[in-house]
Amino acid sequence: ATLRIWGMSASTDKELLWESGAVENTDWKTFNFEVKPTIPVDFFILEAYYVELPKYCGNVLIDNFRYYPQKNEIQKDTIKEITDNDSYDIDLNQNGLPRKIDGREVNNVGELTFKGDELTITVWDNRTTDGDIISLFLNDKNILKAYTISKDRLKIKVPIVQGQDYYLTLYAHNLGKIPPNTVALYISDGLRKKFLTLSSDLDKCEAVKIKIEQELARAEF
Repeated sequence: ATLRIWGMSASTDKELLWESGAVENTDWKTFNFEVKPTIPVDFFILEAYYVELPKYCGNVLIDNFRYYPQKNEIQKDTIKEITDNDSYDIDLNQNGLPRKIDGREVNNVGELTFKGDELTITVWDNRTTDGDIISLFLNDKNILKAYTISKDRLKIKVPIVQGQDYYLTLYAHNLGKIPPNTVALYISDGLRKKFLTLSSDLDKCEAVKIKIEQELARAEF
């Protein structure tokens, strides 16, 4: 029999990562191997498999299975500075929230509430990496411009105003290999952290509404 190691994503995409070849030893033997998946891997599947035809039943004993992530494979957090709005035609409503960006309808798909005077927005691709290029807008402010998302996590810190509403809008520069253009996001005010995904194409932009609560002043007597 042979041992096969599969990687599987949360969306059930599967990829063969390593195969031992025929296991002929009858005493314990240590195998060290490296895996380089090309899809997001949320699970490992260990499979006892036959080496040659015809198919037959076999088994492999495994003990002390360990995973050691390499430092250069750990998702990185980097900081990107805010950039000014640059050549986008943004149509705002009377409340200062975007209705269209470059003629694309902005569709609000939810609402989140935070406090404080700063948000940290973390961006990455939690699905198959397919070359999606995105921009992010906080109302009419371009906070991330023409960025190719990957498994590496990018942090963006943005100032906010208490009592104000915002739209965080995903603008797609392309569709990648697997339409639509989709990004995973964590939004945090330091106390609360919310996860969401946004998807956009070349005709419309998805947005999430962000409400910033007004903190009440404290009176001392």
